[in-house]
Amino acid sequence: MRARLRIPSVSTPSEISATRRSSVAAAGSAPRADSEGWPTEIEALRLVRQAEALGIPWRRVLSREIFAEGMLQRFLGSEVDDMPLWRALSILPNSLFHSWRVRDIVDRLSWEASAQGSQEARREMGSLVECLSGPRSRQWTDDMARAKHYWFAYHRILELQAAALAAERSAFRGEACVVEVCESAGCVRKDAEWAVARLESHERTHALDDAVTQARGEGFEIPNAATELQAFSRLRRFVLRHRIFRRKPGRPQGKRSGSRKKPVPGANPRFAWKGPPPGIGIGAAFSGSLGSRD
Repeated sequence: MRARLRIPSVSTPSEISATRRSSVAAAGSAPRADSEGWPTEIEALRLVRQAEALGIPWRRVLSREIFAEGMLQRFLGSEVDDMPLWRALSILPNSLFHSWRVRDIVDRLSWEASAQGSQEARREMGSLVECLSGPRSRQWTDDMARAKHYWFAYHRILELQAAALAAERSAFRGEACVVEVCESAGCVRKDAEWAVARLESHERTHALDDAVTQARGEGFEIPNAATELQAFSRLRRFVLRHRIFRRKPGRPQGKRSGSRKKPVPGANPRFAWKGPPPGIGIGAAFSGSLGSRD
């Protein structure tokens, strides 16, 4: 008969501090990790044993995290910083909370809404719940998923083209050219390195054609055509004409033209119309009121 799995009890503060001192002393004699913050093999095995002892499905958790992070980096690049929640919702509609980045954002918004009383954070959280379980959750169709994918592909091509043109205009080569491309085009280092390596390639064509080819290699689905220029033209035409990317001109949503009245002099300014809040909320972006990319 198999022995019953025993989970150690919670240690006292003195035991924790003693264990911490012994682990620090052992770490001083053990070989250091390759990069700062990366656990050693012994530490990783200890974490796996603890996860199995507590019944945590760490294989499934890691597989989901890797898949979600791969999708985010495919659309947003390797340096995913200051990611809006609506953009993560567009990329990961069915696996939003599988990403640690999304969980950190939701945790931060929850803290700001509850502890700091932030109205903007409350609106973001309310829009998120509405998109996941409200009427807008039924608006996510295959057509919208394809449209948002084409939207990201279109802007990805523009980013690569900007990096390629910046590298062509640069008077430097090598590392100096990479730094200049990052500064002038505002792109990540990976794109700058691609643009600089493209200059020495014998298969180099027009910057736009090479950008379309590179975007295809990254996994973006781009309409097929006789040339890359025609393919980009079809993609651009689709993005600019699709209904979910067009703003309705005129009055703001939810307001009638007759209800917008000029404030009367001497009246209470609290009841004056102040217009919509700045920025794009999650609900607005998910329902189609998507503006230009940040």
